[in-house]
Amino acid sequence: MRTAALRRLLDLLLATVRSAVRELEPGDELPDPLHEPSVSALALEGGSRGIRDWLNSARSLTLGAIDAAFSTAGLARPAVDLIVTLTAVLEDWGGDAAVAGNARQRCHHVAIAGGPRPSRADPVRAG
Repeated sequence: MRTAALRRLLDLLLATVRSAVRELEPGDELPDPLHEPSVSALALEGGSRGIRDWLNSARSLTLGAIDAAFSTAGLARPAVDLIVTLTAVLEDWGGDAAVAGNARQRCHHVAIAGGPRPSRADPVRAG
């Protein structure tokens, strides 16, 4: 039951983040996801400001869901899809380069599935 709920959450986040990126960056092409979300995106209101506010407020939830997915069998693909999509908005999160860098480090960490946390001494892994 927990795995199914986490999969639905990842699908909702993926669909909503993809929709947000398309709205914020209409000229940017997103790669096709490894799997199609099973749910529709949330309807975000308030134009680009509302979308950015939602992305900012969903930051912890999104990164937590990615972390949980990589420790749950069968959820790596939706987590990878979400990470790939997030790379289009990381710089926008909070308008703060440190926030974007922290998000990128966490994405790299979960992408290597349990390796050591990235450090500033390792620029490839620190992103």
